[in-house]
Amino acid sequence: MEEARMSRVNGFTLIELMVVVVILLVLAAILLPALSGITDSGKEIAAQAQLSGLKVASTKYATELSRNPGIVDEVDFAGRDKFSGNENLVVSLMGQIKKSGDATGGGEKFSMSGLLPESGYVVDIEAIGEGPRTLSAQGQGRKYGAFYGAKANELAVINEDSGGNNMPELIDPWQGLPLLYFRRLTSDKSAALVGHSQPTRSRWDLGTHQAYLDARAMKSSSGRSYTIKERCLLSGNSNDSKEALAWLIAHLKLSEFRSGPMGDDVVESGSMLFISPGKDAAYLPIPTGDGAETRFRKEKEWVGYRSEFKPVFLMGGTAQ
Repeated sequence: MEEARMSRVNGFTLIELMVVVVILLVLAAILLPALSGITDSGKEIAAQAQLSGLKVASTKYATELSRNPGIVDEVDFAGRDKFSGNENLVVSLMGQIKKSGDATGGGEKFSMSGLLPESGYVVDIEAIGEGPRTLSAQGQGRKYGAFYGAKANELAVINEDSGGNNMPELIDPWQGLPLLYFRRLTSDKSAALVGHSQPTRSRWDLGTHQAYLDARAMKSSSGRSYTIKERCLLSGNSNDSKEALAWLIAHLKLSEFRSGPMGDDVVESGSMLFISPGKDAAYLPIPTGDGAETRFRKEKEWVGYRSEFKPVFLMGGTAQ
């Protein structure tokens, strides 16, 4: 009897242990969603900070070189899978393109054949981060310090459906997927606001990220595969996808939208656009539900869409 009493004092009965387990499970059910929300909030803040840093770096680049970042003309890669606006941003802000004979060492190189007017240039991948050089018919010109100092976890080689290439890309803090970078191609108001693979006839061109936006199996830096095409408002070559990009570009207070987001009365809120894949890994996720896809077609619905889905994007440069 004495032994049983001592056992009760020093331990727990089975019922008491079960009560404790139930309490812990209830607490976990309450706390885990909250902790997940904190993690998502932290990643969203990190993504916004990343885009802000790129905006500052790109603004500095534009001030010093009198043009927005983009050494390669979009005419030479829009609608093709070999190169993207993201990679254009990397080599513009961080370098470094060299004449193939000047790229010494046994490190990886990426051929710029067909992407520049002059032949014989490569990206010296080991030199990314040393800063860009201006290019001319005479070869390499002035060297600049890096405009953006990417952290180790901000650069990775991404494989899209076509297999990708060996060029590092700027990736997001959510899933390790590439960022999108668009720039205004012309100030000519007679050109369409948004086009697809028509950089000579549009002010902004969706085709500069075709490999990302139409991907059915894009692998992140962690190796996980993501389908973008069926889940993103920017995918494909349709009026809907062009209008979705136009809503991001438009200045909501200064534009009148009498003819929708692609009309002549739309005021562009900047000349550079940075987009992170976001929590949903879809850049601009397609709303689900009956008639949901049409909710952003008017200004007030678009504002509601932005509040609901919180797409992570940022405009930079000068408005027009």
